[in-house]
Amino acid sequence: MNGHGSAVIAEPKVGAFRTVYPAGSRQAAVMLQVFIVAAFAFPSDTVIRVIGAQGYVASLVSILLFLAWVLTAIFGFHDPLHTRHPVRGALGMLWLSSLLSYAAMPFFGPTDAERLSAERWMMLLAGMSGVILVAAEHLRAPRDIMRVIRTLVWGSTFTGLTAMMQFFLHWDVKPLLRVVLVGFTTNFAISGFQAREALTRVSGTSTNPIELGVIAAMTLPLAIWLGFFDTARSRLKRWLPVPVIAMCVPMSVSRSAVIGLCVSLGLFLVMLPAVQRAWLLMFVPVGLV
Repeated sequence: MNGHGSAVIAEPKVGAFRTVYPAGSRQAAVMLQVFIVAAFAFPSDTVIRVIGAQGYVASLVSILLFLAWVLTAIFGFHDPLHTRHPVRGALGMLWLSSLLSYAAMPFFGPTDAERLSAERWMMLLAGMSGVILVAAEHLRAPRDIMRVIRTLVWGSTFTGLTAMMQFFLHWDVKPLLRVVLVGFTTNFAISGFQAREALTRVSGTSTNPIELGVIAAMTLPLAIWLGFFDTARSRLKRWLPVPVIAMCVPMSVSRSAVIGLCVSLGLFLVMLPAVQRAWLLMFVPVGLV
């Protein structure tokens, strides 16, 4: 803290016995972990009715993250003018284009459904901004980053396990998860099953099979990275999420998932050290089959 009561973010300093991490990193990690659990554990088709389609649990948590970031700036707990991050420029451009579109909307005679969709987008944008800003500007300590990545990988693993139950046992856990959300109502019930030729597409706790497959494609490289480098965990805990998440891609029967997997693993292979890259290349033929 400086003399005016605001937190000063500096590079970690290594002392004689411990490392001093930037202020707020632990709190940011906890908030992001709560968001991840809400996003993976609770279906987005169950909402607070007065809020509408954007009133599902993960969306509400993300909006609270945005409000927390704004309030900490207003009350001087952090100075956004001196806490710089390149992602803020891209996010600002997205806000600018969205606000211009929203302001111009009345001149094009939108329908009621289009107006509601625009309002929902602004709420979604606020939630995305909260997650992005908290992660980019406050999640600084390596141990806290590792906690968030572990939560993300295991959240995706939970979705994968529910998808496997749907695919192999034909049992959907979503109705049980909806019952837990007291005060929420089902906005539009989404089945965990969809027919696709000879296969039954499943969605886990996601909205649809495409979402399940694309999320699995994005989180699989992180799961493999933990398997290689998270040596603080046992071998079982490190590698169990990898096959579970990987199974989501074929179970989703989604071309988007396959394309996403090729892109994410291709970039991941380039960034890996030589030894780990060689191990991963051994499994490329299996993936192609």
